[in-house]
Amino acid sequence: MTDSDMDTAILMARLKIQAKKHLDLSVDLEKLEQDETYAQAVLRAVEDEAEDENLLVLVLRLRARLKSRQAEESLSQAKVAPLVTQAKPTLIRDHRFGARG
Repeated sequence: MTDSDMDTAILMARLKIQAKKHLDLSVDLEKLEQDETYAQAVLRAVEDEAEDENLLVLVLRLRARLKSRQAEESLSQAKVAPLVTQAKPTLIRDHRFGARG
């Protein structure tokens, strides 16, 4: 686990605890990490209902972290995609100067 992954995990854990404490909202961390639609919905709900500045800052930091992670994943998938190779040119025999040319 990289430092970036650890920081994201810490932010997610804080969100879960703070959302439960302040908003009585249960957050599924596994789904938050893997399902982009669920993550957007949860972060939007917390943002709309939050009255605590620290909770709002936490939402903003986590949203930015998840977006950068998704961008990295899409970039790495683009690198893995097979490259289109051009066909090698066929050699054309040229007998203008004879066989020994």
